[in-house]
Amino acid sequence: MLRVIAFVLALFVSSAHASSWDFTYFNPDQGALFIDSDSIAETPEGTVKFWALCAPRFERGKPVEAYAYRQSLYEVHCKQRLLAMPLTVRFDVDGASSEQAFEEAQMEDIQPDTQEDFLWTYICKPQQRPEMAVAMRQGIQIFLLEQRRYVRELLAFQHGKGR
Repeated sequence: MLRVIAFVLALFVSSAHASSWDFTYFNPDQGALFIDSDSIAETPEGTVKFWALCAPRFERGKPVEAYAYRQSLYEVHCKQRLLAMPLTVRFDVDGASSEQAFEEAQMEDIQPDTQEDFLWTYICKPQQRPEMAVAMRQGIQIFLLEQRRYVRELLAFQHGKGR
């Protein structure tokens, strides 16, 4: 009984702190791009920080990334149209994470018609968000489980072909 109570409590606590991921319409040929709308926060320096999640698209017969998906912390300067990515966390097929910090991450100009340009528009022009994304009402966990499962199967297939 104590285990059940602990499990329900853990489930409640984790769902209380769940993020609000928006599924974007950016280049589905490359994979899925999500933005955590709850993480969007202005800094005292006049920039905006937020988290994005990229789940690459994989195809049979093509090389597979070394991760199933990654979450990246971005910082954008809306007025100057600059962006930096100080942190990326990659998740493997088992959900294990590896973090890569870019301590010297510099703000860089945003090139038009890129993922960075899409992120800048989403963050800096909030009135356009309804045309750019849709909220994941059921949460993102099921999608991430399926993404890891698919990558695991694809890796097993590629490993089996290499024998």
